[in-house]
Amino acid sequence: MHRRVLDDKRQRDFVRRLLIGVVILFSCHGCDRPRAGAQIRHHSSEFGAARALVVNGEYQRAIGSLTDFARQHPNSKHASRAGLFLFKANLALGNIPAARQWCEWTIDRFPQSLEAHKCAYKLAMISMLEGEDEDALRQFGVLANRPCGPLAAEATAMVRFLGTPRSE
Repeated sequence: MHRRVLDDKRQRDFVRRLLIGVVILFSCHGCDRPRAGAQIRHHSSEFGAARALVVNGEYQRAIGSLTDFARQHPNSKHASRAGLFLFKANLALGNIPAARQWCEWTIDRFPQSLEAHKCAYKLAMISMLEGEDEDALRQFGVLANRPCGPLAAEATAMVRFLGTPRSE
């Protein structure tokens, strides 16, 4: 009798675990909403395709794809990178105001990201290239005085360069 009670208990436990597994299986696959993992993979591939357009020099197409991505997925792990690549594509097309705008967008939304640090450096470079040396010196100075990113050393060198009197 004791053995039969044990066998019944094992069978009930087995059936209960089986039912829980079936419920979990069908709850994950039984609706049209994608699972989180599928959604992350979709965001990654969508961003990757748009990034490839920039890398391959298809800047105008990239701007459309990346802008759509940034608007549709503002909280994606790739959103800050989308802003950086929008800067690059606009810069390549000579659209400096839009390039600046996307750098500022990235810095404002993702201030602690690597992309924000890169964008701050790139904004300083644009200022320097446009002959706005005082602005560039100030922007590089902020990065050089707060060496918390990969471009701090370069920013320090640019501060030294811009601070050195040059012959006209």
